[in-house]
Amino acid sequence: SLGENAPWFYSGKKIEGKEENSVGISPIPPLVWNTERAKFFFQIDDDDKRLFSECFNMKIYFRLVSEEKFHSPYNEDFDFESLLSQLKFESVEGEDGIEACYFPEYNLDGKLVSNFFSIRTSDGELIWFKERKDIEEANSSPWEVPYMEYKKNYRLPGYEFRTNNVGFRDKDVVIPKPDGVFRIVAIGGSTTEEGPTTDETYPNILEVLLNEKYGDICRIEVINAGIPGITLNKIWIRLPDYLMLQPDLVILSEGVNDITHILFPLWLSNLPHLKRFVSMSDLVISFFPLYFLPPDEVINKDMDEIMFAYLHKISNYLAKKSIPLILTDLPYPNFDIMDFGERAYFQYVTRKWWGGRLVDYRMYKKLVETYNEFLRDWSRKQNLQLVSLSEFYQKQSPSIFNDLCHLKVGGIRLKAEIIRDFIERENLVSCRR
Repeated sequence: SLGENAPWFYSGKKIEGKEENSVGISPIPPLVWNTERAKFFFQIDDDDKRLFSECFNMKIYFRLVSEEKFHSPYNEDFDFESLLSQLKFESVEGEDGIEACYFPEYNLDGKLVSNFFSIRTSDGELIWFKERKDIEEANSSPWEVPYMEYKKNYRLPGYEFRTNNVGFRDKDVVIPKPDGVFRIVAIGGSTTEEGPTTDETYPNILEVLLNEKYGDICRIEVINAGIPGITLNKIWIRLPDYLMLQPDLVILSEGVNDITHILFPLWLSNLPHLKRFVSMSDLVISFFPLYFLPPDEVINKDMDEIMFAYLHKISNYLAKKSIPLILTDLPYPNFDIMDFGERAYFQYVTRKWWGGRLVDYRMYKKLVETYNEFLRDWSRKQNLQLVSLSEFYQKQSPSIFNDLCHLKVGGIRLKAEIIRDFIERENLVSCRR
């Protein structure tokens, strides 16, 4: 649904007067876009291949060059050889030895499917497609895949919200990257994407700030690649999409969605019988909220397996591509300086958005502090750059936050300034004439 329950509630104010209907740059052709994803698919392990299929909600069948048969959960008796012989493959521009084909709609064995794609590479052959969508629902939604991928060139009627030619909330992106451009891609969830207007998101503010310093020698582009609700495992699966933007530097800021949409539900749905019984008491919930969290060793183990396993994959993959990575920790309001009314407000929005009566802002604080400490230790061991946003925001008034993680315009600008200072101090911009 649209409105306050939409993920862009803080990301797009209403438009007064006439709306802009310009289309802008054409999207990257689906054949090229899917080819990059397919090349990535052949490189990941079997567990991530299954994750890839689940995240994109696609039926996927493939065989490696060493295999005779397709992996085919859809229909073991389906004649893939006959299907492939009927398809008209074409060479993919810029990809030597790769042939592929793409159909927005395709009649597969008497069943109409969408986004049908097939490819032949030196690694093997692959077929994927999506089940037929309800057309009316698909047209009214901004999502290509909910909380994973926006449609390209989408306009939200009545709001200052649009996606660009590559499906992110930003200006259109020129690919191939023009000469003299240093391109930064900011990856994350709604805390990356957020802002009343496109110009008031932290990536766009950061772009302006960096061009004030470096604009005489090169042009800095900072692409807002934030997707509301996305988690680290989905960021890993979408990595080929981000790399298609040809970044010189990547900023990754995520963890909130993993905590609130994966860990909270995991733990609260598996409460021991005693805790489940005690949870019926509002008094216990109010005064002892941390009682409902699992032991610290379980928290650390789950964060390691659910969050840091994918951070490790992302950082390693970028390192192999020689693309520098900046991580940020998670800022949160300083609860120690809140008055009663502020605490009541943050408690209300926490329970409204993130899981009901058992979820408490003090739980969130403990988990974010645990994650931030874990991230500091992990990034130091991995020799990765880390911006400690939380250190700065703990000195700020809670009033710059909309809720436990989303920021008002002043807080968004502060984030851009902190990251700007870090980039300049570490000399991470390399301009070539």
